[in-house]
Amino acid sequence: MYDCLRHKQVVPYKCLSLSILNALHIGTMVVDYFHNIGWAGNFDITHCTYYELILEFHSTFHFQQHGQFSLDTPSIITFRLLGTTYSLSLTDFNIALVFVTEDYAMSTDYEDNLCTFPVDFKAIEAFMLSTDNAETTYSPTISKDLWFRNPPLCYIHSYLAYNFSGRRDAPATVSKTELFLLWCMYTGRPLKT
Repeated sequence: MYDCLRHKQVVPYKCLSLSILNALHIGTMVVDYFHNIGWAGNFDITHCTYYELILEFHSTFHFQQHGQFSLDTPSIITFRLLGTTYSLSLTDFNIALVFVTEDYAMSTDYEDNLCTFPVDFKAIEAFMLSTDNAETTYSPTISKDLWFRNPPLCYIHSYLAYNFSGRRDAPATVSKTELFLLWCMYTGRPLKT
């Protein structure tokens, strides 16, 4: 089963490979999890991601939350890529990263949902739902994906840590945002933003 994979170099920051996921017999589950939150478009990305670009993006990203703002407040998000500075509204940013479609961004459902953790999301309960160890409590600085009982969720967490969060420090550590995304995928709860 793994003969076709053993000669391939494992490189972090790569795009999702459906052929590798299928060889590991987790392709359908991973695609379903991404579909659950509206991120199935991630499988359309066929180019490598580069640490330097992710680092530039994250180190220059700024969300200018000043009192009242709307989803269409201009220049609320600023960042730099390849030396060029970008200023976007939250809606334009979400569309650019394919978090939402243009049609959804025009709907009243989108307007009613700003990006916050919902009240029914409890990090400790979400972590316990994902792990085999009922005695394990969640801490964003020390909780690891090593306890996940679901291999596709562990794979997705690695993808999020390397490509979405762009971190190299402790990729097995599960941040609260990553845990929230995994919880949404696992419970079938679509992301609103």
